[in-house]
Amino acid sequence: MFVGRRKAVPNAQSRIDALSRSQAMIEFTLDGTVVSANQNFLDVFGYKLDEIQGKHHSMFIEPSTRDSAEYREFWAALNRGQFQTAEYKRIGKGGKEVYIQASYNPIYDLNGKPFKVVKYATDVTRQVLIRIGNERVREMMESVAAGSEELNTSVREISDAMAKSRETAMGAVNRVADADTQAQRLTSAAESMSGIVELINNITGQINLPALNATIESARAGDAGRGFAVVAAEVKNLATQAKQATDKIGQEIGTLNVISGDVVDALAGC
Repeated sequence: MFVGRRKAVPNAQSRIDALSRSQAMIEFTLDGTVVSANQNFLDVFGYKLDEIQGKHHSMFIEPSTRDSAEYREFWAALNRGQFQTAEYKRIGKGGKEVYIQASYNPIYDLNGKPFKVVKYATDVTRQVLIRIGNERVREMMESVAAGSEELNTSVREISDAMAKSRETAMGAVNRVADADTQAQRLTSAAESMSGIVELINNITGQINLPALNATIESARAGDAGRGFAVVAAEVKNLATQAKQATDKIGQEIGTLNVISGDVVDALAGC
């Protein structure tokens, strides 16, 4: 925003006429009422002169800013003689958006006081829309780039998770294989123990027969064979106890065989 004062000069009108031929121009009273506009302005905004003449400048701006403090200050500054220049968004006929590069210039009377405002404008709608489009494309590209980075991160995380899952699965397979091997060894050990029990049973059976014979012979020997009979009875008793113990062990081994068989079957079904 710049502050400036313009005094009337003899060739001022010729300057205004030259600018009017090349630019859009509109005149306002100090309160913002439209006085006149050239054809360039009317063509840009799509109006006829009688549609805007006598109406307020606020018809060209968005409704949301008409009652704003910023808009009131805009006209207050013009009344103080401060000209305004910037790129502005304005509203044409039918609500179409128009972008202009414009300057609002207070015009001074012979006493050096502002008495009207003349605006000179160039239609830059096409350039602004291209710029806005480029900005949106850039934002979209940045969004896509960010999304791609997030996707790459997610893919890496999924890949890592899959690798860990594979390691876990392989570990489980290895543990199952180890368990299967141990179960097979257990079954083999149980079978081996069964063979040992059977061998013990055979031995106790063989012990029982000589013990029985010894008992018979001691009976025949009378008093002389009593000591021998006691020994034979003890041997037979020990053989009987060994037989009972091995029978119990055999039952336990049988149960163990069933359990180990179940484990092997379950592992085979995994």
